[in-house]
Amino acid sequence: MGRFKASAGVTIAVGVGAWMVQGCLGIGEDGGKRGVLVKPQLVRAEGKAASHAAVSVGSAAAKKSASPGATLDPDLHWSSQVAITSLKVPIKQISLHNAAFDHEADIYICSGSNDACQVEMAGTAFQDALNATPRRVEMGEYNYVFVRTCDDSEGSYHSTVTGSVNLDGKTWTTNTASVLDTVGPATPVSIRSDGCGRTYPLPHPLRITDTLGAEVDFKLYFDIEELAYAALGSRKTSGAWTPGNCSGDRPAETDAPSPPFLCIGYPDISGIIDAAPAVLERYRINGGATMGLFFTADDLAIGGYTRRFFTEGVDANTGFQAIMPLRNVSKNPDGTLYVDGYGPPPNAYDLDKSVFRVPVFQRADHSGSFSATAEGTMETTSHPYEAVRLTH
Repeated sequence: MGRFKASAGVTIAVGVGAWMVQGCLGIGEDGGKRGVLVKPQLVRAEGKAASHAAVSVGSAAAKKSASPGATLDPDLHWSSQVAITSLKVPIKQISLHNAAFDHEADIYICSGSNDACQVEMAGTAFQDALNATPRRVEMGEYNYVFVRTCDDSEGSYHSTVTGSVNLDGKTWTTNTASVLDTVGPATPVSIRSDGCGRTYPLPHPLRITDTLGAEVDFKLYFDIEELAYAALGSRKTSGAWTPGNCSGDRPAETDAPSPPFLCIGYPDISGIIDAAPAVLERYRINGGATMGLFFTADDLAIGGYTRRFFTEGVDANTGFQAIMPLRNVSKNPDGTLYVDGYGPPPNAYDLDKSVFRVPVFQRADHSGSFSATAEGTMETTSHPYEAVRLTH
């Protein structure tokens, strides 16, 4: 997915409060304007598995009973249980933007090639993976953070994944030449992803002032659990293959076997300036999607993501495209959450449209309904869902 742009006349709500960063006056790279030094950090979050998380990887019958619309098929050899040992993603720019997208501040720049700008995202949890130099940010209010992964002229970028997965009773490892192989050791697989950047809302506007302070750390949290999925190529698994984000050929639309393939979602981030590590909550939606939610240590919602989830032998109908970051995650007075995803392209910023919207989302196992706007028709309809909490 490419860079989001706010359309004219659209009001974008990202929170009622603000994070106030009070910094020192200084002469910096912006030619003498006032501001504060901001150091971006990429931090991989982890969630502690709930005691009943076996529902997500247990028997197919358990999956079916917990997932409306799920069907069983022993020939569906696909899985999101890819054990990632290395994930390298190019990051060329990180910038802050105001609500109107007419002012920005770069907080990270890498001017090298795709390979030179790759960042290892499978490192130690809660440690900074970026190791960036602080950059001065001009005074003002910022509502969004933008992460660029390639130049606009390129249109796509390449990540590399190393890991293993169990399919059809065998252990498959990533293989540079054949994507997946039953003979190890695992070697990196390159995956091309369409688009050159994604824009994420901040939980509250970030206000930079010049009263008093020093360098601040701006933490960008992400989660790589179940980010990649793999499949043995067949007509039945062809629906999991996409022209962008997958390595290997699209399976043939016949019963003849095809080579295996490996795909990856977007490691969507949620940013905040806060000293304590973020808390990650993960939920399985209708057996075929994962939703991750980030919170501060004192339980302020930071943001979240959705991604596709595949279980071997199970075909789950989620009712929405789980490929988008969440536009808004906020607490209701009763402690439940208002969860809202972006709209489908090209209406991502239309607040009347959302690929996944739940006004009252419970932070526990529960059932409910969500509204979803379909790409193409732009029709919004209601769908049932079952949510299983995977972390606590």
